[in-house]
Amino acid sequence: MSMLMVQNNGREIAATNYWELGSDKFLFSVNAGSVRVLVPLGMDRAALEMATGKVAVLSIGKDKRYGYERAHLMFDDGSDSPYSIESNLPAFDIVPDRTWCGKDGLECLVYTDGLRLAARMRLVVRRTKCPDYTEVK
Repeated sequence: MSMLMVQNNGREIAATNYWELGSDKFLFSVNAGSVRVLVPLGMDRAALEMATGKVAVLSIGKDKRYGYERAHLMFDDGSDSPYSIESNLPAFDIVPDRTWCGKDGLECLVYTDGLRLAARMRLVVRRTKCPDYTEVK
């Protein structure tokens, strides 16, 4: 089985074999003050939803439903139901630590097959309890 390769060009990805590996899960690659979301094949609609966001909010913290840390990435488009992704931390090649919290100049980039940049927006990171979706109103 091949190993994942991500070649960086600052905040952008210069090359990757992510899509050749055929993963059906989102990958979060972190470099130079950015979180890059790699969207699995066949999930272009998810990328379109992400692209509606004006700002991405990444919350990392202990999820009381599971008892371990998870990540929640919300693409805030100003609506009452913004697109979001929940993930286990192993989906990140590097997990942003507390030094990212409140930091200015962070970005979220969304990539689809062929390294097409589908969205680029400001990123806010916070370490907190992940939302509890068991309390749906």
